[in-house]
Amino acid sequence: MLNRLERGTEVDVFLSGGKVLEDVIFLRINNRTCCATFKDEEKEPGTTLFVDCRDIVALRIE
Repeated sequence: MLNRLERGTEVDVFLSGGKVLEDVIFLRINNRTCCATFKDEEKEPGTTLFVDCRDIVALRIE
């Protein structure tokens, strides 16, 4: 799914353990390391989030 997501798409990311990253913007996925990169312009402008894609259980595309 992340491989087909367009850069700049706003999503909610549901992580294993119940944490939700709301209104983050997808930047890229590194297939070799399974690291997904997002930016958060809503709650923490200018910040970058690095997420292990194996911890992502669902995405909501807004």
